Formats: sequence, C-alpha cells, structure tokens
Amino acid sequence: MTIKLIATDIDDTLLNSNRQLTAHTIAVLKQAHARGVKVVLCTGRPLQAVQPLLDQLGLSGQDEYAITFNGAVTVRLDGTVLSSFGLGKADFEQLDAFAAANHVQYNLRDAAGRVITPNDQISFYAVRQAYDSQVGIMRQSPAQVPADYRYIKGMLTAPKAVLDAIEPAARQALGGCYYVVRSTPFFLEVMNAQANKGSGLQALAAQLGLGPEEVMACGDEANDLPMLKWAGCSIGMANGIAAVKQAAAHVTLDNDHDGVAAAVVQYVLAGQS
Repeated sequence: MTIKLIATDIDDTLLNSNRQLTAHTIAVLKQAHARGVKVVLCTGRPLQAVQPLLDQLGLSGQDEYAITFNGAVTVRLDGTVLSSFGLGKADFEQLDAFAAANHVQYNLRDAAGRVITPNDQISFYAVRQAYDSQVGIMRQSPAQVPADYRYIKGMLTAPKAVLDAIEPAARQALGGCYYVVRSTPFFLEVMNAQANKGSGLQALAAQLGLGPEEVMACGDEANDLPMLKWAGCSIGMANGIAAVKQAAAHVTLDNDHDGVAAAVVQYVLAGQS
C-alpha cells in the first residue's frame, strides 16, 4: 500500500553529525508532505526542543503531530496533548536509590521539558539537555517534592563505558516495572512501562485510520526499535546500531548522506509517481 505517514527519529537519523537538517532532506520531506503524507518527528526530546525543526519543515497546526519523550507524550502541533504516560514520587525514589547504589548520575524531565537533578555537581549531560531544550535546570531530591509530584522520564547519564557496565543491573532492578532503554551511548532512560515510540506511533496511526502497512519509520538506536518493528516499512540508518539494521526491512544511507531523504524518495515518492 501507499505510505501515508513517515515517522522519523531525529538525532543521528534526520539530523547529520553536525546536528543539522540539510536543505535536501527538508525539500524531500516537504515534497512528501505536499502529496498528503504526514511527517511525524519521533524523539526523546520535548516538543519545544524540536520546534526549530518543525519550523524548517513547515509543520504546524492541529492536523500535524509529534511523538515526544520517546513515546511518553504524543501531541498535536497546536499544543494539544493526545496521550501522556508519566511517573511519580515513588518512581523518583526508586530511581534515586538505584543511582546511589551504582554511583551514577541521573536527571528527570518534566512535562515542560525542564531538567531536574538531585546531584550537587551538575553533569555535562544535564547541561547539554537543558541547552538543547532551552530550559533551566532545577535541583531537587525525592524528599523535596510533594506526594503528587509528576514527571515524564528519568535518565541515567554517564560515559558510554559506565552505562555499558551498569545497564544489565538497571534492567534487572528496574525493567520489571519500567521501560528501560538506551537512547544514546550516554543516556539510559527509565520511563512508564506503557511508553515507547512503537506504542505512541501505533496509537497515533490508529487515530488517523492508518494501518502499519501505510507507515514508514526511520531510526538508528535501541529506542527506535519498537516503532521499526511495528511499521510496515521500517528503515534503519547505515550508521545505526546492529540491532536496528537487523530489525529494519531496509537499510538506507547514513545520516551524513541524507539517509532519510533517500528512503523517502525510494519508498514514498517513487511509489506515488
């Protein structure tokens, strides 16, 4: 069937290594959109952190969508929240205990995208997240938040070798109650068990009356696997991890050679010409 929705990850997928959206990729996605194909950014970032990209692609309004926080929040681009799967104070306490026992830093992201950290020394990774989202950093511990406190996700942050070492323990300790996923070499995310890019994409497609055979998904990392496994046309990036390239039906060029645009030309635009 004809592809009617393109769901794409952002970092190391849609963006090149300079974290830029190229003119060629913009032109190709605009061409697909002009033919009635939905273009949906699926990202670990909050909505405000992807607004400049949405502006470049000309996407806005109540009939356009984004899947944010790795599937925890799906929104219309007029700001309407369609679904949200968050966490509370007890989850904060559990994450804090694991981080302390394993001597690793972490932070939280709330619905506004703000970075919350209990650490006295704020990590480089927390600063980078705050900079990317153009938000502040708040210092709060589990003891300082009210009983009804809510946040969207927790992120264990450390150099790759450190996260490689503690990831098995994190999955054993937290994986039974939470969605634990490596979104980058430096981020191990802990989220509501119902939240992932695949469930977010499936729910949005159902709302739009689309089946998996009408959806293309593009990604490079472990957090993209759920949507790649659900979409009928799954595209792995050449620069992606081995599990992504194995799971995807097709492997496109890398992110420095407009891999998403190449896939859209081949599997979307060519099929509509």
